[in-house]
Amino acid sequence: TATATNTNGTPQTLEVAIVILMSMQRSSSTSLLTLLDNSPCFLHFDEFFNNDGRGWGNGALNGGQFTKKAKVLKMTQAQLLKALRSEVESVARKENKECGGRYVVGIKMFPFFLKNNQHKGILTNFPNLTTVVLERNIEDRWKSKYVAETTGDWKHEGQQEHKDKIANMDIPPLKEYRAFCNQKGKVAFMLCHFPDEHNQWYQFIRNTLSEDKRVEVSFLDVVSNNGTDAYNMVARALPVPYQHIFPLK
Repeated sequence: TATATNTNGTPQTLEVAIVILMSMQRSSSTSLLTLLDNSPCFLHFDEFFNNDGRGWGNGALNGGQFTKKAKVLKMTQAQLLKALRSEVESVARKENKECGGRYVVGIKMFPFFLKNNQHKGILTNFPNLTTVVLERNIEDRWKSKYVAETTGDWKHEGQQEHKDKIANMDIPPLKEYRAFCNQKGKVAFMLCHFPDEHNQWYQFIRNTLSEDKRVEVSFLDVVSNNGTDAYNMVARALPVPYQHIFPLK
């Protein structure tokens, strides 16, 4: 919990549940968080812990303060939680009247955001946590990643222009990924390490959390039937006091 202030100036306790979406780029993680964002009591914090992107530490959040990534990577689980709660309190001050001080915060988590010991601390110690594991078929993710890295087209997978590029480009099969290891440049480096990074990340998550501590959502759950199945899977997994925020579809 944290505290905020009602419009009449009296303190109000904030009750916060956290949905952490453990995924990777080109897996429809943005689409899943957007589905959840239909609730007025859902706070979409996107890549909060990504200091190379839209995270709080690079000044996008936390009142514009900048925190060097080297410092973030030394933060304890308690310090990371404090940073998140501080931002929740700041954002929620404006919305207390509608939500009565109870919120669900949604955050993406990719492997390069933090160190594995920090990821593990979050997954095993954050309170009121629902961990969602979103994994896309590695072959399909490879195609989308290849297009994004080589053309700069990072549009959502469901957008027709991106689909057309995947259909019309001559994309090397995943089994030939080692060919990129002999090339120079950031793109080649990423493609060279693509399968190992994918497999190690999801193995790490599943080794850290038993089946009853995580919600497994597939790419097809998100992109099929308007994402209803994925939405309902997350809604059912929330702590009971927060389930009213997300009525089943």
